[in-house]
Amino acid sequence: PAPGVPSAHAARRTFSLYDMAAITDLAPCLSGKRKSASGFEDPAAGLTPLHSLSISSSDVGSLAISASGEWLAFGAAALGQLLVWEWQSESYVLKQQGHSYDMNALAFSPDGSVVATAADDGKLKLWSTATGFCFATMSDHAAPVTAVVFGPQAGRVVLSASLDGTVRAYDLLRYKNFRTMASPEPAQFSSLAMDASGEVVVAGAMDPFHIFVWALQTGKLLDVLAGHEGPVSCLAFDPAGQLASGSWDKTVKVWNVWRNECLETLSHPADVLCLAIRPDGKQLTAGTLHGQLHIWDPNEGDELGVIDGQRDIAGGRGAADRQTAKSSAARRHFSSVCYSADGSCVLAGGRSRFVCIYETSQLILLKKFQVSHNRSRDGVLDLLDSRLVDANGERLDTMDLDASDDELYDKASETLPGATRADDGSRLRGAGRREITVSGVQFSGSGREWGCATSDGLLLYALEEDLLFSPVGLEGEDVTPGAARECLARRDFARALLMALQLGDGAGGGQGSGRHQHEDSPGALLTEVLEGIPVSDLPLVVRALGGSSSSASSASSGLVVRLVEALAPRLASSRHLDFYLRFSLEVLRAYGPVLKPSLRAATSRGAAGSAGALGRRALQRGSAAHHAAGAQRLRASLVALQKAILRQQKVLLGLCDENDFTLRFLGAQVDQAHAAAAAAGEDG
Repeated sequence: PAPGVPSAHAARRTFSLYDMAAITDLAPCLSGKRKSASGFEDPAAGLTPLHSLSISSSDVGSLAISASGEWLAFGAAALGQLLVWEWQSESYVLKQQGHSYDMNALAFSPDGSVVATAADDGKLKLWSTATGFCFATMSDHAAPVTAVVFGPQAGRVVLSASLDGTVRAYDLLRYKNFRTMASPEPAQFSSLAMDASGEVVVAGAMDPFHIFVWALQTGKLLDVLAGHEGPVSCLAFDPAGQLASGSWDKTVKVWNVWRNECLETLSHPADVLCLAIRPDGKQLTAGTLHGQLHIWDPNEGDELGVIDGQRDIAGGRGAADRQTAKSSAARRHFSSVCYSADGSCVLAGGRSRFVCIYETSQLILLKKFQVSHNRSRDGVLDLLDSRLVDANGERLDTMDLDASDDELYDKASETLPGATRADDGSRLRGAGRREITVSGVQFSGSGREWGCATSDGLLLYALEEDLLFSPVGLEGEDVTPGAARECLARRDFARALLMALQLGDGAGGGQGSGRHQHEDSPGALLTEVLEGIPVSDLPLVVRALGGSSSSASSASSGLVVRLVEALAPRLASSRHLDFYLRFSLEVLRAYGPVLKPSLRAATSRGAAGSAGALGRRALQRGSAAHHAAGAQRLRASLVALQKAILRQQKVLLGLCDENDFTLRFLGAQVDQAHAAAAAAGEDG
C-alpha cells in the first residue's frame, strides 16, 4: 500500500485456484497464442477458476500445497502473516500474524502460560507458550506501545503504555479495554509498573519528566511524582510497595508512592536505561549507557558491586558504522534487565545480538546466548565485506544506484535527523539491513523459561528436561540410528529401545509398519525397534527400560511417557494389533503402580511451599508447575492409549458382529439347502 493509506483501503492480493480437469482448449495455452482482453498473454486462459481468495493487503511472498492437496499455505513477509486455507470447505485452518514492526517489550503472565508483547505497530499481542500461537490482538493504541505488564490477579489483567499518552487496561476474560488512563497534559509514556496488590498503576514519561500514579479500579489520577531531570526510562515496584525509577539524568530514585516522597537517590556515572528489583526486594540492579550493571541495596543505599558488561554485550559492526565493532561504543550497553525467580542471577540484553546471564553474588558471566545468526542483519557480523564498500566508505548495497540526485535529495529531506522509520512506519534502510536488537528480556514466574523480544521476533528459552537429550544409561556410547540397529541385530533389545526413545519419535510416528517413512527418520527407527522385539522378551525389555520398576525416578525420567506416547498411535494404525496390545499391557503392569501415585502427587504439589524467602517460594512454584506439566503429559498419553484401544475394540466388535451375521446367514442358507434337498428326495 502507498504511504499514508490505511491497509483496510489498500488493494488486496488475491489467489485463484483452477480446475485442471475442466480445460476446454489446452493447445492455445501451451503455444502462448491465447490473449487476454488487455492484449497480454493469459497463462490461465482455458482454465475454469474454482476459487478466488482475497489474502492480504501486502505481497504474498511464498506459497505451499500440502501433499494431499487439501491445504494451501500462504506467507506475507511484510505483515508477518501465515495463512493455511482448505479450499474444499472454503475455510481457514490457521491464521497467524505477527507484529508488523519491531517489538519493544514483553511480559509473562504469573503462571507462565501467556506472553504479552508490545511493538511499534501500536498493537498488543497475547501468545501461548505451549503452542507458540497468537490468540488475541489489541489495537486500541494510536502510537507505538512501549511497555506492558501483567496484573497479579491470576494474570486476568494486562496493562500497556504507549507514546499516544494513554495507559490501557485489558480484561483477559473478555479481551476488552475496560480502563483508559491518561495524564492531565500531553505526555509520551516510556515505562510502566503495577504494585503487588494490583491497585496502583504508575507510568513514566519522556516529556515532561514525571511519574504519573493512577488507581486501577477508578482510573483516577492519584498523584504526580516530580524530581527527575530527564526522561523516565524504567520503573519497578518491590514487594513492600516502594517504587524505583530510573532516568536519563543518571539517577535511580526510590519513592514512597503514598506520601509522594523520595526516600533514596542512587547516582550513576551514566544514563540509566533499565532496572530490576530482586523478588525479595533486598537488591536492585540498574543498567547504564556505559554498559555496566550496578547492584545496590535499595534499603541502605549502598552499592554492592558493578558488573562491566561492555565486552560481553558488544555487538557487530553495522553497515553505516564508521568505526569497527571493537572500537565502537554504540552497541555496548544493556537496555533491559530482569532477575531470575530465585534472585541469584540477572538476565540482560540490549542493542546487540547477545543476551547475557550473570551471577549477582560473584559478579561473573554464566552464559551468553546469541539470538540471531542472520547475516543479512546489521550487527551480526564483526567484520564487513570490503568488496561492498566504495572508495568513499559508502555501502554499495544500501545505495539506490538507479535514482537520480534530485530523487535522493527529496528522499533525504523528507526524513528527520536520527529517524529510523518513514511516515508510513517502514524502515528507511530497507528490510534487508535492519539491525538485530534485544528490546526486552523477562523470566517466567516459574523460573523454568525466559523470553526475549528481538527485531527477529519473540524467542522463548525453556529449561525442560523432556526437550533435552538425556543419555540415561548410555554413557560413553554414540547414540545414532546405526548404533540402535546394531544393538537390535545382536539382540540387545533394551539398549536398542533406549536409544530409539532418546532419538525421539519424529513426525509420522503413527505409521505402524513404517513402510511409508524414510528408513533414517526417527519414527521409522522407533517402529523398527519396537516391532523387532520378540513377544517372549517383552516383560524383560519393559522392566529393563527404567532399571527398577519400584523406583519413582524410572517413571519420572520421561522414558516411560515417551514409550506410551509411541505405543498409542501405532496401536491405532498398525496391523500388528496383538503385539502392541501385549506391549501396552506389559508397560502398564510394570509401571502402573508407580505412575498412579505420581499423578496424584504432581497434582497436589502445587500448593506446597515454605515460609522462606519469596525467591524460594517462586522456585517451589516452578517445580510444582514442572511436575504438573509432566503429569499432564502423562495423562494425555494414557488417554491417547485408551482411545486407541477403544477404537480398535470398536472395530473388532463390528468385525465380529459382521462375521457372526455372515456365519448365521451361511448356516441358514445351508440348512435351507438341506431342507430343500430332503424335500426333493421325499417327492422323488
